[in-house]
Amino acid sequence: MFCLQLATRRDKTLNLLEGCAPATKELALWVAKIVDQPTARLFVAGDGGRGTTADFVPEGFGIGQLISRHKAVSDKWGPE
Repeated sequence: MFCLQLATRRDKTLNLLEGCAPATKELALWVAKIVDQPTARLFVAGDGGRGTTADFVPEGFGIGQLISRHKAVSDKWGPE
């Protein structure tokens, strides 16, 4: 039984790492751009005083596309 528990833990960890890898790669790219251009305004977020949120990201920012791949699963199994 111990071997099965260990294998299950390893699978869980590998799945988490594989799931995080694309987003981590994308974030590392943008952190490098921010470091290279510290005065550039690449990302903007706020409500403009109207109570509605707005986010602005640079062209090519791919996190939204990564997240949208899982929208159907999130809608089905996420909190109501």
